[in-house]
Amino acid sequence: MDKNKFKKRYSIKKYIKIIKIDLKYLKQYGERMYAQEEIKQICSIYSVEFEHFITYMNRNKISYYESMYIIQKNKEGIWIGKKPEISKEFLKENLEKIEESLEKLSNTIVRRYQCYWLKERIKNGAFEEIIKHGEIEKNYKFDSNRCLEKLFYRAKCEMLNILIQEFKNMNFNNNILNITREENEEGNIDEWLYPIELNVISCLILEEIRFNINDVLINRAQTLKRIYMKLNITKQVFYENLKNIQKTLIDCGKVKVCKNGKVIINEI
Repeated sequence: MDKNKFKKRYSIKKYIKIIKIDLKYLKQYGERMYAQEEIKQICSIYSVEFEHFITYMNRNKISYYESMYIIQKNKEGIWIGKKPEISKEFLKENLEKIEESLEKLSNTIVRRYQCYWLKERIKNGAFEEIIKHGEIEKNYKFDSNRCLEKLFYRAKCEMLNILIQEFKNMNFNNNILNITREENEEGNIDEWLYPIELNVISCLILEEIRFNINDVLINRAQTLKRIYMKLNITKQVFYENLKNIQKTLIDCGKVKVCKNGKVIINEI
């Protein structure tokens, strides 16, 4: 097969998805760690640029920088394929840190969203999510602290996913929440927002934008659409809440509107 002709029939993103399928099923490859030189050889065989492959191997452009960081730091390379589970050795070594962090994260979320009945559910769900991400353990073998940070990020995402589903079932009640001051590694944004009152859906929109800020900067419309579809609200409701958030931040003096209409953080 002429791979160049085949490639022209597809976007580079779809073509790389096809290459990944080959890596999964062909005997000479398989789901495992791949060193940088091996990836370059594979890219040469398939007539695709190494940079393009790294950019789209995890489905979004922003992953390029993190993937390159892993490849350059990890002597074994980077994991390609279906996500393996966390190893028992890693779990045994880091169980205490994981349990402490999940306790802290769950306390923060149930306080902020006044959903104390969900604490055990979101904590257990987050632990199960961590178990699923053995690729993070393998990729960050050279830096255990960064590995744990990435796992806790996934854990918090899962906590919010469970919370979102719960509020969907409750039709996003309009209880007003006070954004509290949090003393943790992510406290800078909470410190800046404190104290601001917003409804539940506005708080969840803020959280989703925070988690996806890099994607928002790259493709704002597409990312915001993905957020309101995830929250299962209409485009109109989503943008009405965005306007409400912006107005609240302006009224509280957190941001200001320039003469050109651009909204910026008020540093005064």
